Amino acid sequence: MAIIDLFKIVELKKAMKEKFGLTLHAHDACPSQYFNFEEEISDEVKNFLTDKLASDKLKPVFDADGKSFYIV
Repeated sequence: MAIIDLFKIVELKKAMKEKFGLTLHAHDACPSQYFNFEEEISDEVKNFLTDKLASDKLKPVFDADGKSFYIV
């Protein structure tokens, strides 16, 4: 799993709120991070996250619940 810094987390949280009205929750615990939303997210949101993280050569891996992901 990849770890992103707090500046990138703040940027992602802001983008999710502005573009989709969603609150992104970040969980940072040794040895990894994971992220989740309060509700299942759409394919549009998943594609946005994938594209946004790809600029840093990162990839989100979405869980089956449709609400959470981690980064590789």
